[in-house]
Amino acid sequence: MSNDPLKRWKLADALATLIIVLVIPYCWVRESGRVPSGSAGDLSAKIAFVGSESCKDCHRAEYDKWADAHHRWAMAPATEKTVLGDFNNAVFEHFGVQSRFYRKEGRYFVHTQGPDGKMGEYEITHTFPGACRWTTTSIATPISSTTGSRSF
Repeated sequence: MSNDPLKRWKLADALATLIIVLVIPYCWVRESGRVPSGSAGDLSAKIAFVGSESCKDCHRAEYDKWADAHHRWAMAPATEKTVLGDFNNAVFEHFGVQSRFYRKEGRYFVHTQGPDGKMGEYEITHTFPGACRWTTTSIATPISSTTGSRSF
């Protein structure tokens, strides 16, 4: 055993210093990541897409270029304005598969062959512009098939 009567105090001092040196940065990092009022869940409920019109006052040149480009319509929801194809029970045949494009309850659908080779009903939910403004490609969501509902 050592003859130094302050050994315990020196050890306690070193331990207290180590704790302080480690705790202060930990608390600072933890606090810097916090949302000032409420939780992250509360904040996400307030976050919403404000629309492209809100950008044009501050970014006029960029907005004008974008507004005249086909990129403006990328991933546009399928509406009267964005769906340019014929959805009046139009039938299209490709490689022996007949697909029918139609509207139902204000929404757009195609009855066609699915990835499993079976015919099914797919809702057109979004559109992509083609090489010119007169063509679109659509995103179809499966609704049902001859074997019941399915998803990818």
